Parts: sequence; C-alpha cells; structure tokens
Amino acid sequence: LSESDEPSIAVEQAFEQAQEQLGCDADLAFVFFSADHSATSIRDQLAKRVGKATLLGACGESIVGTRTEVERTSAVSVWLATLPGASIKAFHLDYDATVDQGTFLGWTDELLDAWPSPSVMILLGEPFTFPADRFAAVLNEEHPG
Repeated sequence: LSESDEPSIAVEQAFEQAQEQLGCDADLAFVFFSADHSATSIRDQLAKRVGKATLLGACGESIVGTRTEVERTSAVSVWLATLPGASIKAFHLDYDATVDQGTFLGWTDELLDAWPSPSVMILLGEPFTFPADRFAAVLNEEHPG
C-alpha cells in the first residue's frame, strides 16, 4: 500500500512491497486505487512492472493494504499471486438490458460452454449499475455448483 499522491511513486512503492512479500514473478496482479489517480496512468505504470502477469484493477473509495485502510486520500494497493499451472482469462462483461431480462456480453470464448474443473471467477463489479444479483442468478442457472 502506498499513500503517495504521485502515481508513479505510489505504483512503485506498492509494487515493490508486494513483490518483496511474494518473492517470485507473479501470474496475477490486482491493483486498487483512489479516485484521484488516473486508471490509465496506474495501469500503464504497473503493466511495465508486472510483466506477463494478468493485471486487473479497480478504483475505490476505501483502499486496503498491509493491515491499513485508507479513505478520502490518495492510495494505491497492489496484490500479487503466483498460480503454478493455472490458466488465467481476464475479460470485461457488459450488461445489455432487454425487455425480457437482459444479457451479459463479453464472455471469453473459453467460458461460453462448459467450464474447466475446477474453476474460479473473481468479479470486480461496478456497484451502481452492474446487476450483481442478476449475474449470480445467471451463473447459478448456467453453471450450477
């Protein structure tokens, strides 16, 4: 976690702390940042550091890291993981509201049919417009268990 208001410093500090704790190259990287930081700037700077790792992230009002929660001030938090043998697929879903119930668009081709077992999905949903309850219902219907 970095509380620097300078994006390049914040990314560098947060990444270095996470990398030191992980101790090896990451397969997956998450970044969470306060609204005063530019998503594009954070993404571009961190992408250079994480190399081939899949990078996901979101802006938040409260940013958590290293046993600390930061609110209403600048913050960047980086979480890294190594997942030997895992296949990681990142994708962006949009919800298209229709007269019936709507549909989720953007599924990666590998997930259109049966999912490999075991599988895990991590969803970073925009809380104001993304219909998380509808999404959960669709997942339960199309991919029980």
